[in-house]
Amino acid sequence: MLEDVKDTIRKASGHSNEYDASINILNQIIRETTLEERRKELSNSDDFFLELRDCAIIGKSTLLSEVCTVQYVRIVKAIVIISRNLSVENQASPQEILLPNALIDWYLSLMKQDAISYQDSKQIYVLICQFYFNCSRSNMLFDQSSFNSHMEFIIEMMKYVNHEDALYAFSLFLSKAFVNESFLSLLINDSRALIVIYELLIMKIIEEKTEIPSILKSKLDETSELSTLATVQLKILKYLITHESFGSLMKKLKELYNEEAFNSVLNISTMLITSSDKWDLYQLTAISTWGMTFLEEYSDLVNKYFELELSDNPIDPSPIYKNLLSILDILTTLAQYQHVQKFLVSYEGLQKIITLFDILEKKCLKIQFNKPSGFTYPDSNIQLNVKATDNIGNIIKNADILNKRIKENKICDSNFPGIKCYLVELLGFMTYGQTEVQNLIRELHGLELVLSNCIIDDNNPFIKERSIICIRYLLADNQQNQDFITKLEAKKAVNDDVLEKAGYRMNVDGNGNVKLVSDDKNAVPESTLLSEIHKR
Repeated sequence: MLEDVKDTIRKASGHSNEYDASINILNQIIRETTLEERRKELSNSDDFFLELRDCAIIGKSTLLSEVCTVQYVRIVKAIVIISRNLSVENQASPQEILLPNALIDWYLSLMKQDAISYQDSKQIYVLICQFYFNCSRSNMLFDQSSFNSHMEFIIEMMKYVNHEDALYAFSLFLSKAFVNESFLSLLINDSRALIVIYELLIMKIIEEKTEIPSILKSKLDETSELSTLATVQLKILKYLITHESFGSLMKKLKELYNEEAFNSVLNISTMLITSSDKWDLYQLTAISTWGMTFLEEYSDLVNKYFELELSDNPIDPSPIYKNLLSILDILTTLAQYQHVQKFLVSYEGLQKIITLFDILEKKCLKIQFNKPSGFTYPDSNIQLNVKATDNIGNIIKNADILNKRIKENKICDSNFPGIKCYLVELLGFMTYGQTEVQNLIRELHGLELVLSNCIIDDNNPFIKERSIICIRYLLADNQQNQDFITKLEAKKAVNDDVLEKAGYRMNVDGNGNVKLVSDDKNAVPESTLLSEIHKR
């Protein structure tokens, strides 16, 4: 059926009238593909798909220097349109004969010769993306030998990013390409990966062309409405963040670009993870793996910050704080899944969480506003109603420390506000109903850390309520932990009010032995504690 068309492509004449017959043939076929019965008939012909592929293969080798490019481009567009229309009915045949690869190669050949207009090249690009999406709707086959061509084709999108039709077509194309594990693995580990993922997807499309940046400021929730483009882009990103190599890619991003680039990708990833509740075990494992890797890395950075805080070369705490906040937001969200809880325990997650908790407990100020403290704010004559204490209750009056931690009655990033709230919540999720975890937290001295935060602290709003819930989980059906609390009580190291709210009290038996016993009567319901937390 297409023998004359193939001859026309092969000759690539410089005379426009020599294209007329082939263009008429193709126009007739396009009209037929709009009719359901005829479209089905054509799509069931493997030979016809092979002819379309032959056209593309011949075209790839065509030199355009002497060609009547206007007419030639009409033929290229017609071949892709026919392929796109027929693939609505039949996705298997075009993929099996690698028709997508042939059309991509044909397009790249046209671009390398720089012989057609920008508008024509954009239209062909869009048509190929549409065809690719159609023929991979049910399944996406990928020939690894075509990877380089695919990468070149993807990077070509940089030319068309300001065109809405190209944005949508490209996004749909990529959403199908990323489904294929082989393709995604090759892309993530390719030297051009960050050009595609960061420069194109994040900076050029998500940041500039979607409403995601504005939603990030208020967080995505059930009331947020996403455009089609934003929804597809987040779908693409979901494939990325659940890939086993995503952590390595993020490290490379920070090394080759900067902390700001790392933060921008992490923020979008956080929004996606914390707003979704549909994950399989593989995905949960992948996210937890890179999440814990970065938790450990940023814990070290926190420690390093405090070591250099008052030196001549301090570290800027803001990027550390912002990224740590996102990492913990992710881990706390996923820790609600039992699979993630087990993963964190298996991979020494408790040790890493408690290590960070201990650093913050020793180094961060506990702050209460609206409390007469008796000190004058450094570098001013204004006396503030703020009480700042260290981890053992000493009031802090060191001007250098206070200047770094509190500015104009606001807590600075250098005091890592809110971080301990996440850590207590993480421990609570991991502890609930898990005797092994209860014991391990005690052995790692995490129980004392939680107890020491059963106070009002404006640096960690509602940490008292979170800590009481966590204490309740740590003591439930665990005599060893209860005995440990009894020993602390003997040293006056436990607040009776905290124990009462957690549902326990000290009791002296007939032999004079002090024991911790349940006291459900005075326990504050968990729903009440949670409602206090959620008021903020």
